[in-house]
Amino acid sequence: MTYIEFWLNIATIILLIPAIFYMAKLCRESARQQQNRETMAKLAETLRQMADRVEKKEEKTAADRIAEINFADNRRRPLQEEPHFDTRPVADVDASSEAEKELLQALRSIK
Repeated sequence: MTYIEFWLNIATIILLIPAIFYMAKLCRESARQQQNRETMAKLAETLRQMADRVEKKEEKTAADRIAEINFADNRRRPLQEEPHFDTRPVADVDASSEAEKELLQALRSIK
């Protein structure tokens, strides 16, 4: 082995050390990004499900309100009306508030 070959081998080894270091760092970052991507996909799916659930509740309550208005129009109440109370069952109120809580938790977990 000649004198020039020896120094070329030393230079190659010296240049390979940072290359190996940066390759390991790149692999770790790539794995972290993949994990974050999966987490974001799960979060987006949860958010979509919560939005669908809230939308279904809104459609249901809107249909109930329309039916109530139609009933009131058909009945033709006298001038002294009975007091109007919310006729939704308590379970609907709890379910919608539960869906809202889950939606808020999903939004808070984004941070």
